[in-house]
Formats: sequence, structure tokens, C-alpha cells
Amino acid sequence: MGIASEAGRAHELERHLGWVASTSLLVGGVVGSGIFLVPQEMLANAPSVPVCLAIWVVAGVLSFLGSLTFAELGTMLPHAGGEYVYLRAAYGNGVGFVYGWVLFAVIQSGSIAAVATAFGDYAARLFGHPGSTAWAAAAIVATALVNLRTSRVAVGLQTVVTAAKCLALLGLCSLAFLDPGRDAAALCRSLPDRPITLTAIGVAVMGALWAYDGWNAVSLVAGEVRDPVKTLPKALIGGLGLVVLLYLFTFSSYIVCLGPEGIVRSKQVAADVGGRVLGPVGDRVMSGLIALSTFGTVLGMMFTCPRTYYAMAHDKAFFAAAGWIHPTWRTPYLAVFLQAVWALALLTRGTFNTLLNYVMFASWLFYALTAASLPILRGKLGGPGPFPTPGYPFTPIAFCSISVVLMVTLVISSPWESLYGVLMIGAGFVLYRCLGCPGAEQAAPDRR
Repeated sequence: MGIASEAGRAHELERHLGWVASTSLLVGGVVGSGIFLVPQEMLANAPSVPVCLAIWVVAGVLSFLGSLTFAELGTMLPHAGGEYVYLRAAYGNGVGFVYGWVLFAVIQSGSIAAVATAFGDYAARLFGHPGSTAWAAAAIVATALVNLRTSRVAVGLQTVVTAAKCLALLGLCSLAFLDPGRDAAALCRSLPDRPITLTAIGVAVMGALWAYDGWNAVSLVAGEVRDPVKTLPKALIGGLGLVVLLYLFTFSSYIVCLGPEGIVRSKQVAADVGGRVLGPVGDRVMSGLIALSTFGTVLGMMFTCPRTYYAMAHDKAFFAAAGWIHPTWRTPYLAVFLQAVWALALLTRGTFNTLLNYVMFASWLFYALTAASLPILRGKLGGPGPFPTPGYPFTPIAFCSISVVLMVTLVISSPWESLYGVLMIGAGFVLYRCLGCPGAEQAAPDRR
């Protein structure tokens, strides 16, 4: 690790993201594969449809509590890097470094690989050869190339893809509610011989939280947001609100179309809904929609995640080249390249569900630590940020408390995958000590 060359930093990241672009990054990053893949697992574990609907609401509320907290943090420190910036400012270099290390090694790279795996499965279902893994790799490479060349085109494409997939999903779900064979009474149905256990409910809750994951993405690119004091809260809160409503509508349409028993038996819930509503072509239409949705999510993550490595490089806590901005393209091109290479490597780690379990424990640990940093940063910066968190201090306290409960549930339900996350965090501290991060100086928090 060394000091990035001045030539490589000829241009800093420009603030070009308005409210529409910021909101599309959030919505497009969240609405990926989760709403298509987790309903079957949720109903396989929850005792009734109303409980599942309640889980969607609770998971949305929890994510909303997080977004309210992150909105203040983002307006307080509107820089590229999001959680890395907040954690480093609150707890010091070590915690910031470890977060960035785990983000790169597990959280975001694993999320990209997981969503790309889902894209590969549905692309292979549509087109066949060359196979699902090859399609997943192609999605990672293609989205990396777009983000290497130009941020504006990448964000514009993200906005178009987000609008297309949300409108298509709304249209198909509306048709499900209009289907003559719909069963509205299924929304109140219980599932027989289904005892309520903490582990089963935990699995269902984690599935819903995975579907909402990505609500923090806009904070990672705060350094490129125009007028972040106004734009970040609107994007974080408004965008997540849209997602919650879309998810409740979509899940309810699955229920009235297939019934809970049909969803539990289904191997491809969304495709079966498409077949029921649109006939023989429905399966291919729905597969195409899911492929489009997951591709858009990979595109968004390939834009947002490298901004953390860019910020770390500027603090001399990551490879210096990750902080270089291409003089013509004006993108952190080597940070994008590193992200793509490691995400490709993680494609070999297993199935979608395995990759999901690797990501969740570490992800929620750092969510909780970030929310807990708010009172620390208020103290260091002499007061609340330009957008004070509504309900403070109860909002961050509730978010942190529920996050701890979720982590305990994860340890019980997925002990080995959770252990993997703990080991990666431990490895991050060891790496920090071994490298010493020479030159990584603790800077005072800066509101600029």
C-alpha cells in the first residue's frame, strides 16, 4: 500500500447525482432477487400468511429505522464511503479498516456474487447455453465495464432498468389480482402442522431482510450526491418507502394467485405466477423480468461499492491505486476492477442461499455498529447533523437492539456461515495489525 499518484487523482469524483438518480440507485439496488426467491422459504417456515405479511412489515420497519439513522449520518459526513467514513470517524482507523476489509472480502462482493448467481440461473433458463455460472460471470464483467467507462451512463442505465423492472412487476402483480381464479381468502390462511419456533421465524425474517438489503447504498456514494443535505434523506426514506409498498403488493399477489400451499410446493414461484397469469409465455416473461431485475441490482452495486475502497485508498488504508480517478472517464476505475475480480472469485463459493448466509451476519453487525456511532459523532461534531434523526435516541437504540437479536438468531440457525463472518472480521484485525496501515492517520470528522 502506498500513496496514490497525483496523476491518478487528476479529477475527484463529481457531484452529479440528483434525487431521481439517488432514489433509483436505492430502489434498483434493493429490488433484485429477494422478492422473487425468498417467499417460498418464508412460507416454508412461517405458520401462516398473516405472519409472513407481518414479517415483511417488521423487516421494512427495521430497515426504515436504519435509513432514518443513516440519513443523519449521511448529511453529517457527506463523503464517498458511507459506513466506512462513519465507523472510522467514530471508532478510529482500526474499525474503519476492518469494515472496509470485510465489505470487500465478504459483504458486498458476496452480495454481488449471490445476485449474479440468481441472474445466471434465470438467464440460462431463458437462453440455455453457456450455462448459469457463465451468465453470472458475464453479468459481473458487463456491469464492471459500464462502471469503468462512465458514471453518468451507468447511473442513467440504472435509472432506466429500475423504472422498467418496477413497472413490469407492478403490471404482472396487478394481473394476478385480476385473475378470475384468484383466492383473496388465502391472505388470511394458516398453514397446517406448522409449529412456531424461534429458528423458523428467524429464517423467515432473515429472508425478508435480505430482500430489503441495499437500503444503505446511497450513503456509499454521498460524495457524488448534489445537495446531500436535502437529497440523501429524500432518497433513503422515500426510496425505501416505495420498496416496502412494492414488496407487500407483490407478495400478496403471489398469495392470491398460487395460495400458500402452491408457493411452498413451487420451485420457481415468480415463474409459476407468470404462467398462471400470462399462460404459456408467462414463464419466459417472468424469467426475463427476474433476469432484468437482478442485472440491474448487480449494475447498481458495481457502482456504489467501489466508492468505499476509493475512500479507504485516500486514507492510505487500501491499495493506493483504488483511489485513482481516470482522467477521461472520471471513475474510480481500479476500485471497480478489483471489485469485479473478487466477486468473480466468489462465484465458486456455492449456491445463492449459501452466499446469502455468508453475507448476513457480518452485514448486520456493521449496520448495528454504524447506528451506534450516531451519538458518538454527535458528541465529536458538537450536535446533530443537518437532518436530525426523527425519534432520536429511540430510533438508533431500537435498530441496534433488533440487530443484536437478529445476529443471535443467525448464529443459531446458520452457525457455520456466521462463524465464517466472524473469522473474516478477525482476519481483518490481524491484517490491520500486520500491515500497521502506515500513514493511515486518524483525521478529525469533517462535515464538509
